[in-house]
Amino acid sequence: PFSSSLYPLCKLVDIKDGEARGFCVPEDSLPEKSAENMNWDLEWWPGEDIKNPEALALERLKERWNEHRDEEDENVVRVLVARIGDQAFAYVNECPHEQLPLDFNKDDFLSKDGKHLRCHAHGALFKLDDGVCVKGPCAGSALKPLPSIVEEDGTVSLI
Repeated sequence: PFSSSLYPLCKLVDIKDGEARGFCVPEDSLPEKSAENMNWDLEWWPGEDIKNPEALALERLKERWNEHRDEEDENVVRVLVARIGDQAFAYVNECPHEQLPLDFNKDDFLSKDGKHLRCHAHGALFKLDDGVCVKGPCAGSALKPLPSIVEEDGTVSLI
């Protein structure tokens, strides 16, 4: 059911150095290596096992996120790509803390100082180059990486 070829996302020049951009990839178009990294846990909203609901009302987060979703979003993997120089780093756009997307506003992934990826739900900060959380409720955990490559023509593709 998964593609064995590359899945092109964009040209590297389409992402400013030190910034990130989001993409939606249809599940059945995800290359095998990326699919293996997913573990196919695509449930965006945790169930009754919320450990810290008082930090921010989960219902409010759901409502706000649903404002940015389309009907077609059900069978897609949300991916973010961060660029550092000539390198691109791809991750599943999902915070390990509450499994919420990092950006509530499209492509708004960076911290105020521009040095980290930021989850806008609870403020977790992640390094661009390895996705490790350096501050916040999930410190020490990491974003789920997706294997990617920058091809000779500058295309950033999932493997």
